[in-house]
Amino acid sequence: MPERTHIQGVIVLSPNYNAFTKIPEILGPEATEETVDDECTLPSGSNGSLRYRVSTGGISFQGDLIDYGVDDIPRFMAWLKNLTGTLTLGGHEVQEVIASAIVEHGSCYIAAWDWHTKRICHWEESRPLRYERLS
Repeated sequence: MPERTHIQGVIVLSPNYNAFTKIPEILGPEATEETVDDECTLPSGSNGSLRYRVSTGGISFQGDLIDYGVDDIPRFMAWLKNLTGTLTLGGHEVQEVIASAIVEHGSCYIAAWDWHTKRICHWEESRPLRYERLS
């Protein structure tokens, strides 16, 4: 059974309307199962890449990546760190980042923006996840 990783996140940026049009250029094209794109630099599984949406508040991204597992998480974290660095150099002020990567039947990783260091920091929970009902 292939590993599957659920990824979602948001990057909140300060309003810089002139620079927002350049975000799709920075992120590049998405890939799907049907359209393999050699230009795609987004984290990708065998079923395609993360999907993203750009709004005036920032960027949101999500994906349910097949054949993307625990060994791929360092590449996801590196992509996120590189992206925030590129956005900063492109004239955006990163205000907040929160992202999660949950490997099915495995680990949970959380990444967040550290205001003091202006860098991404992350945590790992490597034991099997336990779900509790909230009510």
